Amino acid sequence: MSAQFPTEILQQVAFHLQDNRKALHSCMLVSRAWSKAAVEYLYRAEHMVVDVVVEGTMTAGGLALPPLGLSMGMSPGPGPSPSPALFDASRLAESEVQQGSGRSTFVDPTAPAGSLLLLRATGASRPRLSVPNNNNNNNNNNNNNSSSNIGTTPSAASSSGLLSVPLADAPIYQASSPSACTSSSSSSSIVLSQHLLKRTLTDSLLMDASCSYDYISYMNKISCLWFESLVQDWALFCRAWRGSSARTDHRLLTSTTTLPGTGEVSRARKRHCFNRLIRKVTKRCLSISEFVSSTLVTPETMAFAFRKFRHITWIDLKESPELDDRVFHAIADNIRWLSFIRLPGARMSKVTSAAVSRMLLAQDKNSLTQFKVIYGSSSIFEDSLILRALGEHHGQSMRRLTLALCDLEQSGLAEYGPLCTQLTSLNLEYSTGVTNEMVIPMLDAACRTLVKLDLSETGCTLATIQALSTASDSTTPQRERMANLRRLIINNIDAPYTTAAFLPLAEACPQLEELYMNSVLADTYADFEPFVAKMGKMKDLDIGNMFPEFTDEHLKSLVDKLPELRWLSIPNTQIKNESLMYLAQHARHLTELCVLGCDQLTGEGILAFLDTLQNKRGFRRLDITYCRLEESMVVSIKEKAQEMAAWRQTEDLIEIEGEDQFTDSLLEEEEEEEEEEEEGEGEESGGEEENEDEEEAGVPDGPIDDVESEEDAGTGPDDDYEDEMEELSDWSDTCSDDEDDEQLSGMIARMKAQLGMTD
Repeated sequence: MSAQFPTEILQQVAFHLQDNRKALHSCMLVSRAWSKAAVEYLYRAEHMVVDVVVEGTMTAGGLALPPLGLSMGMSPGPGPSPSPALFDASRLAESEVQQGSGRSTFVDPTAPAGSLLLLRATGASRPRLSVPNNNNNNNNNNNNNSSSNIGTTPSAASSSGLLSVPLADAPIYQASSPSACTSSSSSSSIVLSQHLLKRTLTDSLLMDASCSYDYISYMNKISCLWFESLVQDWALFCRAWRGSSARTDHRLLTSTTTLPGTGEVSRARKRHCFNRLIRKVTKRCLSISEFVSSTLVTPETMAFAFRKFRHITWIDLKESPELDDRVFHAIADNIRWLSFIRLPGARMSKVTSAAVSRMLLAQDKNSLTQFKVIYGSSSIFEDSLILRALGEHHGQSMRRLTLALCDLEQSGLAEYGPLCTQLTSLNLEYSTGVTNEMVIPMLDAACRTLVKLDLSETGCTLATIQALSTASDSTTPQRERMANLRRLIINNIDAPYTTAAFLPLAEACPQLEELYMNSVLADTYADFEPFVAKMGKMKDLDIGNMFPEFTDEHLKSLVDKLPELRWLSIPNTQIKNESLMYLAQHARHLTELCVLGCDQLTGEGILAFLDTLQNKRGFRRLDITYCRLEESMVVSIKEKAQEMAAWRQTEDLIEIEGEDQFTDSLLEEEEEEEEEEEEGEGEESGGEEENEDEEEAGVPDGPIDDVESEEDAGTGPDDDYEDEMEELSDWSDTCSDDEDDEQLSGMIARMKAQLGMTD
């Protein structure tokens, strides 16, 4: 009787093994508890401790040996059915392999008489494991992906119902019949699997140069953040597995199987293991072009990596921990072609402007195109060194400059900003020290190229608005002065709307499609209407808190003048159901609407709005917060949105924002204050618990043991060999490689004895 793997378990395993080298090896490095759970389950799923039989043929899973992928299968051959066999793939190199019409043969001396191990070349394709699938509806989808089973034709495989699951590479493969999976052999196989995985890590990760790209591609294309997602996914998978009926299925698991709890792995342990992993793969991949940091990566590890990654052009340090000058000195010493750099802002209190400036000046002249800092600390902009390096060294190449939530009073922006003459995007939102004197010269320099401008809540006034249409050396508005400007954000600046300042803007910015001017005060909507009449290409408009009165008639007029309207924000206005219905009927491209605080609307009117929408297929967000609706009505509106999403048969849901409905509730404010106090107490206690976790996990207090010193900075063979031979897994530092080999040989012998096998 063949073993039946639950389909849902196989699907989850397939997901976690779709890039098995990255997923499996990362899981192994998290902690001992995680390693045991991962090894035990993945060993059974991948190496088939419970065997699978298809029409009398034993399918022996997959094995990949770079650079050629090989699909392994065992055919019973003539005579009685084969008994369980243990195959050592390392003998492949020593065996005589006969080539013939795409198939190679290899006789394993440990295999029973009459058994023949067949290897079929599969090129670069990933080996796959075929197992019985009870869902016959998916047979046709799996035919093309199933591995070629020896003795089973594709049509036979289709009729038997196979489900393909990708396999991880392993140096040794074990196949046994279901009857051989006794409790005694199961515990031995778990310990054996630990050694197998340790050998797999050491041999393939450190010794197999042709496989190095597979192990580091998460840093290159997916980024280091992928590892944290993997940890979370694996924890969810373990919890789901623990709660499923499959946990007690004797065909898949044993009664002694245990899984780690969600709190068993401290962040310190994950950080320690992850930094060791990055240091290992750093030396093996010198062609990395992009680096995205993570809070798990220490400054020491980043400096170590940047000394090796000489071809990096794109660095995002947004999620970094507290940085220091070592990271930027390492970049300056080794990297020359940066085109993008994002700094972590607030986590730079230990970074000096001199170190950042040195990094910028070390790059080839006019190579940097994007520079981004959000919530920058005062230390890096306490002088003009950084802006001077940007302007003088990269002024002709700089395209996107973001200095948001920064203190720019002493930054030198007024002096060196105008040197960036090719800017397409300038974002200074919420930064202090930004004045008309800083911005106007930059607008003069980049007026022909600027596409996006964000000056939200800065010190700019009407003089800057006028500078969008009039050069600083002129008094006459210039037609199409900002010919390419498509997005203008001036929320909450001290520039009350006047016809004299804004009306010329319509002719100076003929391509303007997005205008956000929330809280820019105006006397009446009648003053604003002539400006709107000239902005026929407008698609996104935010005029919240602008007018003392914005009524139904005003909304109808607005909709008539903007036929391309797709995004509208009119919070805290006096509109009613009548104009909301008019909007639904005539705004054929509407995708998002914000009516926050519009308490003249009713729940029935909002439901009718959703029913009447002309763009039901494209609409995706409605904000009805603080509209004073009953809770039951908010629920009805959300249910209506779900019905619309189901009707259009897409995965895109319609987001309804409306949990808070009353703005004058003092009780809510008190509850929020209490929650903040509780969170503060929780953080204090949490810090103590984390310290305890670190002590229990045995994480060193000092830097990681393979931190590169001055002597270790070279790349000689001795240094590389010592670093590469460091142990990767938690269990590996208890014995040497020679001891592992002896234990492995002994355990193989005991396993053979338990299974009634002889050499």
